[in-house]
Amino acid sequence: MKAAFFIGSLVIPLLLSAIIIGGGFPPLLYLMGVALFLGVTGILIEKPVYFPSLCLALSIVIIITGVAVYPRILSATAQTPSQHFQAAQALAADWRIPFQSESAAWSHYVSAAEGGIPQAECIVGMAYLYHHYGVPFDRIKAKLWLEAAAKQGDVSAQRELGNVDTVPGT
Repeated sequence: MKAAFFIGSLVIPLLLSAIIIGGGFPPLLYLMGVALFLGVTGILIEKPVYFPSLCLALSIVIIITGVAVYPRILSATAQTPSQHFQAAQALAADWRIPFQSESAAWSHYVSAAEGGIPQAECIVGMAYLYHHYGVPFDRIKAKLWLEAAAKQGDVSAQRELGNVDTVPGT
């Protein structure tokens, strides 16, 4: 029994590393983390750990930690415009740990917009128009970005183009 726990505690970290490097499926990471912890705990107390409440508590802690860290992982690994857009969306929705999420989301939105992602162009244009992400009002930049998105068929940008001249600048 000790040998199985020992082998499990060696194999699971290797699998975790391969998944992290390969950009694998995050829920699998959480389950593997729970399995790793239970395996190591089993070695330390010299018997298998089967307590359902312990498993549930560990799963909740690992999932909450993973959900908080996942936007940062996306942010750090983004290279293409679509990856920047995905990271920006994750960071913009990240209310759990707001450490500079807005400014980090803004830089990813700009990178995605510069890469030609129409939704990002629309978001950047609306940010200039409505002061989102701490961006100062700039009617000219807003119109340029919204027009670029509208030309690619973004319906929100087409709708917002009508508001560019009516929004009061402050």
